[in-house]
Amino acid sequence: MKKTVTPAIVALLLVFLAGCSISGSGVEGSKEPFYGGMSVHVFDTFQDLEEESTLIILAEKTGNSMNKEVEFLNFTITEVKVAKVLKGDPSLLGKTVNILEYAPVSMTTFDKEKRYVLFLYPHNGKIVENGYWITGVYQGKFKLDKNDKLLYDAHKYGGVITFQDELTGHTVLKLEGRLGQH
Repeated sequence: MKKTVTPAIVALLLVFLAGCSISGSGVEGSKEPFYGGMSVHVFDTFQDLEEESTLIILAEKTGNSMNKEVEFLNFTITEVKVAKVLKGDPSLLGKTVNILEYAPVSMTTFDKEKRYVLFLYPHNGKIVENGYWITGVYQGKFKLDKNDKLLYDAHKYGGVITFQDELTGHTVLKLEGRLGQH
């Protein structure tokens, strides 16, 4: 009896340890950070982020937001006014759109800033109408400081920095000059 119990316990222990190591760091060998059940693609270059974004805007928070739970995930939906379209549908200028974010990294949860440059792609409408996701979860979200300079501070929330420091401190005009320069 003792010989059968020991291999069974060792096997269970190995399965448990393997499961813990995978759930804590995302997919083994992947560069993608893992946030409580959500793996995030890391963009290595500005060009990659730009290409994956169908819409790039200068956005102003309207003050309207709400939280929504969908399939055990908490999302924040923040309404923003499109102050300038840098890439994408120019008819959105002056209109409001809804930005969907994973609640722990939401612009509504932590940020006191009201203006952003957002790299976006469309949401399919299952959570909210007229919605967009931020490309790369947080990688496509640049705050504008009081001097209207880009600020990327995802490292404060456990986010990675690849190329974003190249843009920090630049004006929207300078960023606009880089768009499409591949």
